[in-house]
Amino acid sequence: MNAASVSAPAQVLPELPVLPRPSQPHIREEREHSMLADVGYDRGRPIAEAMPVAPGGRGDEDGGADDTGSVAVRADAGKPRNNASSSRASSPRRHYRYILEFSDGQRVEVRSRCVAGRMAPAVGDGYTSWVVLKDPTQQTSRRHFEFGVTSVGQVWVMDCDSANGTWLDSEGTSIQLPKLVRSRMFPGDTLRFGGMHATLAAEPADG
Repeated sequence: MNAASVSAPAQVLPELPVLPRPSQPHIREEREHSMLADVGYDRGRPIAEAMPVAPGGRGDEDGGADDTGSVAVRADAGKPRNNASSSRASSPRRHYRYILEFSDGQRVEVRSRCVAGRMAPAVGDGYTSWVVLKDPTQQTSRRHFEFGVTSVGQVWVMDCDSANGTWLDSEGTSIQLPKLVRSRMFPGDTLRFGGMHATLAAEPADG
């Protein structure tokens, strides 16, 4: 047999890995400059689409949440800084807190780690506060969703693998929260769950 007529063995290429779908829908970073303009919060930090953060903790030097959930920010937060060191020394701090306002009339201050559900949590579960939901449709789970604020003042919410899900309405867009993943929430955003809803508000903690 002529050696030139012998074909080389076919090259086997490894299978390309399939990239997983993003588990957290993208939320526009433009919200950093609009949602908290009325309370003077410094929105210069980028948005984290998933937040594997530890609950609780003290604030950092740029403003954080204390054990009550109030957030300390400078009075000139969000303004251009020509001299960062002098600004830190001369600017007074103002405190703000986040409130989750439920459709059944309950108002709950957002602390480091909270939970909302059909029943109160057990002693020792580690929650700083909780909300017992009074859903007339009875479509909420025993432990429906968690919410809280990080040490740098970022509010988060997480669906606790509820039976009927949790939706986040923000700037005209509605998304279903991924289960067991912490997602960012901003003042003016609304959660929908069962036959109820809850809206996040920010207000001064010192006045």
